[in-house]
Amino acid sequence: MEKCTECGEMIPFRIDDREIMPCPLCGSTGRTEVEIKEKICFKAKPYGTTGRKELEITLGDDFNRAEKKWTKSKRVIDRGHNYYEERVVDPMTGETLCSNQEALSSHIGHGYDKKNTRNVQR
Repeated sequence: MEKCTECGEMIPFRIDDREIMPCPLCGSTGRTEVEIKEKICFKAKPYGTTGRKELEITLGDDFNRAEKKWTKSKRVIDRGHNYYEERVVDPMTGETLCSNQEALSSHIGHGYDKKNTRNVQR
């Protein structure tokens, strides 16, 4: 996508680079490229069953709050084969920030499994 430099209207990419069409709102031909982030999640379970998904796969861009920057991530949770995989990469440097492959049963103390320290009675 592109953004009009005058009014900020989002405009689809041009197919032909030879001619710049004016903005439909203000008529300006100034453009700025907009970076698009995307993420896809796939969840599956056997037909006719209820409850948790047997397979969850998440791929794409993710905002890392600890690092305060966008990263590329891949997460696979396969309950049927007791498998967990996670990989987080900095797209600017190619550096792997997190890489984890293990049995799902040994992946404890993360996410919802963490103990909530704010509600602990002292």
